[in-house]
Parts: sequence; C-alpha cells; structure tokens
Amino acid sequence: MAIALVQSQSYAATQSLATYTITYTSNVTAGNLLVMVPITGGIKTCTDNLNGGWASATSGTVNTGANIDALYFSNTASGACTITFGQYSGGPGGFGFCAMLYEFSGILTSGVVDQANFTFNYSPVTTITTSTTHATTNATDLVFGGAYPQNGLINDDVTNPNSYAGFYSLFSSPSGSGGSYVGGGAGYKTVSSTGTQSMGFAQTLDSFNNTTAFIACFKGGVSVAATGGNLPLMGVG
Repeated sequence: MAIALVQSQSYAATQSLATYTITYTSNVTAGNLLVMVPITGGIKTCTDNLNGGWASATSGTVNTGANIDALYFSNTASGACTITFGQYSGGPGGFGFCAMLYEFSGILTSGVVDQANFTFNYSPVTTITTSTTHATTNATDLVFGGAYPQNGLINDDVTNPNSYAGFYSLFSSPSGSGGSYVGGGAGYKTVSSTGTQSMGFAQTLDSFNNTTAFIACFKGGVSVAATGGNLPLMGVG
C-alpha cells in the first residue's frame, strides 16, 4: 500500500492558553498514522480521546519544552478524534500556539519512526536545512520537516522553496494578553530509497537568531499480523 495523505488542517490561536483542543475535520480511520506539528512556547503534553498519549518522533517523549516537533500516534483507533495539547508558558502574557494536523495511510502500525533529528542555528541565517544523522533503513518513508524562528518577530514567515507537500506557514499573535508571537512552517515529502534525508526551508527576513528545525522519517509499508495454528492443506478436509 502506497503512502497517502487522508486529511490535513491547520490551527492558529488568537490567545495564549495553557491547554488547547483541536478536532480532526473528519473521523480518523483505524490503523492510520496521526501527526501533529505544534509551534508553541514549549511542548508539555499531547493526548487524544481515542488513543491516549502521543509520542515525539525526535526524542520519544513529549514533555521536552521544545518549540516545534513531530508528535504522532501510529495505528490509531477509528472515530472522531480530538487532541488536547498542553504548552509551557501559556496563559495571559504567554506564548501563542499553532499546529498542523495530518492523517496518513500506508504507514507501518508499529516501530514507525525510521530516523529523526533536530537542527539549531545560533547565528543569523536565511535558509534552514535539517538532515538525519544516519541513513534511513526503510526504502519507502514519509519525511516531515519544519522550522521555528525563535526571535518572536511578527514578519518571521517560513517559506517553502522546495515545494514540499502539505506545507503550512502559520503565525499566532495572542491578542489582548500581551503574549508572545510564535510562527513557523512545516511540510512533508515521500522517498523511495534509503539514505540520509534532508529538508530545507527559507525565511523572509534577512536575519534572525536561534532557529529550531526538525526532520522525522516514518516507515511506509503494511504491518502483517502473525497468525497461529496450522494452515489447511489444499484439497484436504
């Protein structure tokens, strides 16, 4: 089964809160991969009503305080899915929040992360490239990447010069609370061979500092469940 996007959507908050809830536009299908890319004042918690706790593709654990990441749940249950996300530095005077949500079919249901990595830039740059440290081991992968410019300027738009699919460039400006701007962008591509993977983004200003970027590779394929017992012989019985 080929990797296929089932649905995607974006969300940009207009106020700073400690907790947000986002519901997928359509019911999710059992066995699929759910991915959320949050842009936030710090990743704290992520759960949903169908499956429970999500995981981080880059670190394995959600409670990292990172500002952008690929959070996921593989082999989802079916139904209307509402995500509850908690951030650090939320509330009056805190950070805004953006998120990109995706659902994919054609992804393994276990052991789904192939390779993932973070990239940090501590000096002004206008292009952001993030790469896996090691080569992928699965021939057909879904590769996500995203970038977060951390200087809190309202015009810090992340752009998509490589035409990645499912790309969103989002910005959250909490109104009436004195909160801090957050913004960034993310998208995905599919690959059909193993190797070191990379994704590149650009930024509209001529300088900025402390940019965080991630890359996360999810294994495409079909998980085959083991069956017990004896197989019948042809023509016997």
